[in-house]
Amino acid sequence: TTAAAYGEMVLSDDTATEGTAECVDVKRALMKKVAQLTKVVVHLNARNDEAEARYDKLGKDFEDEIRTAVGDAASKIGTQRNQLEELIDPAQLAAEAGHRTSPWVCKREHVC
Repeated sequence: TTAAAYGEMVLSDDTATEGTAECVDVKRALMKKVAQLTKVVVHLNARNDEAEARYDKLGKDFEDEIRTAVGDAASKIGTQRNQLEELIDPAQLAAEAGHRTSPWVCKREHVC
């Protein structure tokens, strides 16, 4: 394997000093670019983490809101069911019917 096969600069003795300075400049530029890209990646990862946290909180808030709405609805349904059971209680209906019909029976039979 040769140095050229690995992408290394092959320099002659005449251009060694000039080539080394150029090589250092290229390395420095590449290192700056890698540093910039690393900062970008770190920034994007941080933004992604923040967005995930925000969406997790939003999802939990929605679940809490749904749970509250379901609880309120269940409570209202229970209240309405109890009222309905009171209204259709046979003993209470019979007592109320007797109470309401007694004045009419009295008037009809003229026994008042």
